[in-house]
Amino acid sequence: MDVGAHIGLFLDSLGTDIDKTALEANAASCEEMLKRGIKVIVGTLESTEAPLSGFDAVTALDVLEHFYSPARAVASIARSLKPGGLFIFETGTTECRGASLLRSGWYYSNYLEHFQMFNSFSLDTLLSRFGFERVSLVKVYHDDRTYPQVARALARMMPFLVTTLFGCYSGGWDRLCRAVNAGSLASPPSTGLLEKDHLFGVYQLRNGAS
Repeated sequence: MDVGAHIGLFLDSLGTDIDKTALEANAASCEEMLKRGIKVIVGTLESTEAPLSGFDAVTALDVLEHFYSPARAVASIARSLKPGGLFIFETGTTECRGASLLRSGWYYSNYLEHFQMFNSFSLDTLLSRFGFERVSLVKVYHDDRTYPQVARALARMMPFLVTTLFGCYSGGWDRLCRAVNAGSLASPPSTGLLEKDHLFGVYQLRNGAS
């Protein structure tokens, strides 16, 4: 089961030999997946009334940071898995130079829909409460990187660092963005192409934990 599947592109990438289910709240996305033959459960981990159980694996890619209550979400994931099942996820981590250097100016903390931020310790602590054991947890780049993309990211980052005094003062960056484009949002530039600022994790549910 893929939590927050959007239109199911990740599930499509898994091929046809896997029994796939999407958990998605957006009605239009659900309709799109149903047209392609993907089994869909409409709702969220907190809201769905459908029984979630018996899955070999649950994936949540760029989803954990969106939960008001990660503990409730992880508890639901644990209940949905078979004993020995895998929880596979990706989420941002504060264990990166962008977070430690820029703090409130770090791009990841400026998304209004990001209610949580994690690191290795907090993930281990949260998941162990619900019977999960770490199999693998590694830092990864969030996006595919090419030299032109990295160059553009650096070109945007340098004036941001100068005008904000390394993320401490937003006024200069706000004025620069308005001068370049009056209608633009003065959001911090992403550092996701410059460093590994996400964690990709695989955790296994202990037998009897669900």
